[in-house]
Amino acid sequence: VKPQAMGVATRMKQLILGEQCVVENNTIPFTVSAGVATVAPDDTAKQLMTRVNEALLQAKTLGKNRVYGALQINNIHAG
Repeated sequence: VKPQAMGVATRMKQLILGEQCVVENNTIPFTVSAGVATVAPDDTAKQLMTRVNEALLQAKTLGKNRVYGALQINNIHAG
């Protein structure tokens, strides 16, 4: 994952965490979990979305308010 992508997601998380919602006089703080992945030259949309989804699930597993970057895995084709 490119550091710039992680930086953007982290800044977005901080902005969202600074907000809250009030419903019927109850203050509800926001939480944020984010998965981040970078597109590889040979990626299909499905491969990219799979990595992003796996990163999101890992962020949620680690606890509230996490940003987790997907590992870039190169596909190896047997020939």
